[in-house]
Amino acid sequence: MKNVKLLWRFMKGNRLTYLGAILSTGLATLFTILNPQILRVTIDSVIGDKPAELPLWVMRFIDGFSFTQKLVGAGLTLLIITVLRGFFLYLKGKWSAVAAENTARNIRNSIYDHLQHLPYGYHVRAETGDLIQRCTSDLETLRRFMAVQLVEIGRALFILGLALPAMIALDTTMTLIAMLIVPVIFVFSVVFFVKVKSAFKKADEAEGRMSTVLQENLTGVRVVRAFGRESFEIEKFDKKIRSIVI
Repeated sequence: MKNVKLLWRFMKGNRLTYLGAILSTGLATLFTILNPQILRVTIDSVIGDKPAELPLWVMRFIDGFSFTQKLVGAGLTLLIITVLRGFFLYLKGKWSAVAAENTARNIRNSIYDHLQHLPYGYHVRAETGDLIQRCTSDLETLRRFMAVQLVEIGRALFILGLALPAMIALDTTMTLIAMLIVPVIFVFSVVFFVKVKSAFKKADEAEGRMSTVLQENLTGVRVVRAFGRESFEIEKFDKKIRSIVI
């Protein structure tokens, strides 16, 4: 919760943009679910003779049209829904990317300001490669999470919330059977997350050590060449790279 509050603070000025991205995700999901429903009604009730399960005002509206007009209307409706879905997917991608990039910029500025005010003793003790790692790779991971993964979590929740009522309306028994696998997926996801979290932490720390070795070699390249230690430094760097692979 503390990390969420901290991230929320850095999102200042971009919260509405990100909220718009999540809302666009919900609308795009809604139009995605509507598409097969329109096809179902068209095939079952317009081409076929099955009574349409539609609101009364919709039935009164389409009853006055001929068979051809109904087919054309269904096609136009599908086209409009597809265009709207694409439009909201575009908004989702744009707004989530803008909000994530601006938030990452705020974090970069905050880190830079914080580093400038740290005492000299800290910079003497701190590993430069680790600081580089924090300011580049770690921050890029957070930016990607906000731009893609967090929005996809919202999309999954929208799909569950919008598709479930439609599934129940079609067949309650089949819906319950289909939902039996959800607890299994949830447990598997939790176990996977715990294992990946541990592995990611080890890889992140190893990458920090590798960045430190790289920084030391780049800044001290003349010393390395003067003492003929190229092979030793190459071997040391190779070991650090291999340590990233968990």
